[in-house]
This record gives sequence, C-alpha cells and structure tokens, in this order.
Amino acid sequence: MTTAAEIRLALAAVQSASFFKTGPAQRQKLFDFYLANLRWVNNWDLVDTSAPQIVGHHLLTRKRTILYKLAKSKDLGERRIAIVATQTLIRAGDTKDTYAIAALLFNDKKDLIHKATGWMLREAGIHSRTALLEFLKQHYKNISRRNNGNRSSADISISLVPAKPLGSTLVASLSPSP
Repeated sequence: MTTAAEIRLALAAVQSASFFKTGPAQRQKLFDFYLANLRWVNNWDLVDTSAPQIVGHHLLTRKRTILYKLAKSKDLGERRIAIVATQTLIRAGDTKDTYAIAALLFNDKKDLIHKATGWMLREAGIHSRTALLEFLKQHYKNISRRNNGNRSSADISISLVPAKPLGSTLVASLSPSP
C-alpha cells in the first residue's frame, strides 16, 4: 500500500526533475507553487529531494532573502529548506549564504537542522576547506556541540577535515576546552 508520504515524495521528485525541463516562466510558476505549498514539504526526504533543485536553482541568479526568512521560521521544514537549498549555490561556487544561514541555525534545537547544517558546511568545505576552517574558528563557541547526544553541525562539518595535513594544533584549536 502506498502512503501519502510516498506519494508526496514522488511528486516532489517529479516537480524537481521537471524544473530543469521548462523555460523561465514555468520555473517561476513551479517555484511559486513550491513556496505556496511548503506546509506539505514537511519531511526531511521531501526537503532534501526538492529544495536544492527548485529553491536553490531558482535563486542562483536572484536575491536570496527568502532563504533568510525560511531560516528564521518556526517551522522545522522551512528551516531545513533554507540550508539545504544552498547545496546548489555551493556547487556553483557560492558559499556566502551557506555560511550566513548556518550561523543562524547553530543553536537550533532540532537534530534534523544540525544534520542538514553540518552537511552543507561539509559541502562548502569541499569547495574550500580554508573557508570552512576560518568560519568554524570564528563561530566555534556559538555552535552547539551536542543535541540530545547527537552529533552537532560542527562535528559533522569537521569530520571532513583531514587530521594529518592540518596538524594537531589547528584541530585542537577547533575543539572545545575540557
């Protein structure tokens, strides 16, 4: 038996795929439709399937104020959309919004936000490890280290940093005091 969640996931995948097969006017309609129906994009798999393709791609050449509005939302799904949508921006070489939104989400209480933030920071770090390390050095004290025993954004993003080339001094400088 197919569940409503499975149907919504399939629709999100179809909408994401069709986004690239249409012209600018239709893409705008799909983007507007997506934003008008965010209440139905309420599961991590729906967000991760659709946000980079629909929101991120749409915002590549536009103002990104909607991302900051979503990042400040009380709705978990909207906050996750804000950070996960930046994956497309990162792949285009633009990490500025990822870092700014990550800073807004560091103290979020929800593990799904920590995981998404760490994931996008790790993606940004693949683009530029130096920028990631500088960002973490600047913000490390503001990052929640643990959220109910789960890994934090910092833990996830630092996991990409190789220990050997950086040396123990830099890694130790990013670690919390005992």
